[in-house]
Amino acid sequence: MLVTARVQRRGRNLVFGDIELRDAQNELAAHATTTYALVNK
Repeated sequence: MLVTARVQRRGRNLVFGDIELRDAQNELAAHATTTYALVNK
């Protein structure tokens, strides 16, 4: 498996990401999108 994670966009309060999992033949096995909230202390 090869896992690739990318930040698609980073704002002041949110970060949007993209994750791909590929098998030994480089075929896409799974895809996920993420959203994280940035909390400032």
